[in-house]
Amino acid sequence: MSTGHVANLTNREADVAIGIVSDRKPLPLDLHVLKGPEMAAGVYISGDSSLKWRRSTQDSVRPIIIGDDSVPDWVNEGVVHASGIPFVTPDADAQIAAVRQGIGMTRLPCFVGDADPLFTRV
Repeated sequence: MSTGHVANLTNREADVAIGIVSDRKPLPLDLHVLKGPEMAAGVYISGDSSLKWRRSTQDSVRPIIIGDDSVPDWVNEGVVHASGIPFVTPDADAQIAAVRQGIGMTRLPCFVGDADPLFTRV
Protein backbone atom coordinates (compact mmCIF):
# COMPACT_ATOMS: atom_id res chain seq x y z
CA MET A 1 0.00 0.00 0.00
CA SER A 2 1.45 3.34 -0.99
CA THR A 3 0.94 6.15 1.48
CA GLY A 4 2.54 9.36 2.67
CA HIS A 5 2.05 8.23 6.26
CA VAL A 6 5.19 7.39 8.23
CA ALA A 7 4.75 3.87 9.60
CA ASN A 8 5.95 3.01 13.10
CA LEU A 9 7.43 -0.47 12.86
CA THR A 10 7.74 -0.75 16.66
CA ASN A 11 3.97 -0.41 16.97
CA ARG A 12 3.54 -3.00 14.20
CA GLU A 13 1.90 -0.52 11.84
CA ALA A 14 3.79 -2.34 9.07
CA ASP A 15 6.06 -5.36 8.78
CA VAL A 16 8.30 -3.71 6.23
CA ALA A 17 8.46 -0.07 5.16
CA ILE A 18 10.13 1.38 2.10
CA GLY A 19 10.80 5.08 2.21
CA ILE A 20 12.62 7.79 0.35
CA VAL A 21 15.21 9.44 2.57
CA SER A 22 17.02 12.55 1.41
CA ASP A 23 19.18 12.93 4.54
CA ARG A 24 20.23 9.86 6.54
CA LYS A 25 21.76 11.82 9.45
CA PRO A 26 18.53 12.34 11.45
CA LEU A 27 17.47 8.68 11.23
CA PRO A 28 17.29 6.91 14.62
CA LEU A 29 20.35 4.82 15.49
CA ASP A 30 18.20 1.77 16.30
CA LEU A 31 16.59 1.77 12.86
CA HIS A 32 17.75 -1.20 10.79
CA VAL A 33 17.83 -0.34 7.12
CA LEU A 34 19.00 -1.69 3.82
CA LYS A 35 20.01 0.95 1.35
CA GLY A 36 18.14 0.69 -1.90
CA PRO A 37 18.79 2.32 -5.23
CA GLU A 38 19.66 5.99 -5.41
CA MET A 39 16.90 7.97 -7.04
CA ALA A 40 17.15 11.41 -8.53
CA ALA A 41 14.52 14.03 -7.85
CA GLY A 42 13.63 17.20 -9.67
CA VAL A 43 11.29 20.15 -9.43
CA TYR A 44 8.38 19.95 -11.87
CA ILE A 45 5.78 22.36 -13.19
CA SER A 46 2.94 21.92 -15.68
CA GLY A 47 3.83 22.76 -19.26
CA ASP A 48 1.21 25.56 -19.37
CA SER A 49 2.56 27.19 -16.20
CA SER A 50 6.08 26.95 -17.59
CA LEU A 51 5.00 28.80 -20.75
CA LYS A 52 3.30 31.53 -18.70
CA TRP A 53 6.44 31.96 -16.62
CA ARG A 54 8.66 32.15 -19.72
CA ARG A 55 6.39 34.76 -21.30
CA SER A 56 6.71 36.77 -18.06
CA THR A 57 2.98 36.77 -17.42
CA GLN A 58 3.72 34.98 -14.17
CA ASP A 59 6.55 36.32 -11.97
CA SER A 60 6.83 33.41 -9.60
CA VAL A 61 5.29 30.02 -9.04
CA ARG A 62 3.60 28.76 -5.89
CA PRO A 63 5.30 25.81 -4.15
CA ILE A 64 3.27 22.62 -3.68
CA ILE A 65 4.28 20.52 -0.67
CA ILE A 66 2.93 17.46 1.12
CA GLY A 67 1.66 18.15 4.65
CA ASP A 68 4.83 19.76 5.97
CA ASP A 69 5.01 22.88 8.13
CA SER A 70 8.39 24.00 6.82
CA VAL A 71 9.19 25.35 3.37
CA PRO A 72 11.71 23.02 1.67
CA ASP A 73 15.11 24.22 0.41
CA TRP A 74 14.29 23.66 -3.27
CA VAL A 75 11.84 26.60 -3.17
CA ASN A 76 14.67 29.15 -3.36
CA GLU A 77 16.92 27.22 -5.75
CA GLY A 78 16.94 26.92 -9.52
CA VAL A 79 15.82 29.15 -12.36
CA VAL A 80 12.13 29.38 -11.43
CA HIS A 81 11.67 30.56 -7.85
CA ALA A 82 8.66 29.56 -5.86
CA SER A 83 7.03 32.17 -3.67
CA GLY A 84 3.86 32.80 -1.74
CA ILE A 85 2.06 30.59 0.69
CA PRO A 86 2.73 26.92 -0.12
CA PHE A 87 -0.15 24.85 -1.40
CA VAL A 88 -0.22 21.95 1.06
CA THR A 89 -1.55 18.57 -0.07
CA PRO A 90 -2.29 15.52 2.08
CA ASP A 91 -0.58 13.00 -0.20
CA ALA A 92 1.38 12.43 -3.41
CA ASP A 93 -1.74 11.88 -5.54
CA ALA A 94 -3.09 15.33 -4.63
CA GLN A 95 0.40 16.80 -5.11
CA ILE A 96 0.60 15.48 -8.68
CA ALA A 97 -2.97 16.58 -9.45
CA ALA A 98 -2.17 20.11 -8.18
CA VAL A 99 0.80 20.35 -10.57
CA ARG A 100 -1.34 19.11 -13.47
CA GLN A 101 -3.93 21.80 -12.68
CA GLY A 102 -1.27 24.52 -12.82
CA ILE A 103 -1.45 25.45 -9.13
CA GLY A 104 2.33 25.54 -8.78
CA MET A 105 5.49 23.46 -8.83
CA THR A 106 6.75 20.64 -6.65
CA ARG A 107 9.62 18.25 -6.10
CA LEU A 108 9.06 14.72 -7.40
CA PRO A 109 11.19 11.66 -8.02
CA CYS A 110 12.38 11.85 -11.65
CA PHE A 111 10.79 8.49 -12.47
CA VAL A 112 7.41 10.09 -11.66
CA GLY A 113 7.88 13.59 -13.12
CA ASP A 114 9.66 12.55 -16.32
CA ALA A 115 6.98 9.96 -17.09
CA ASP A 116 4.19 12.55 -17.16
CA PRO A 117 3.96 14.30 -20.56
CA LEU A 118 2.20 17.31 -18.96
CA PHE A 119 5.17 18.09 -16.68
CA THR A 120 8.29 20.14 -17.39
CA ARG A 121 11.36 19.74 -15.23
CA VAL A 122 12.44 23.09 -13.82
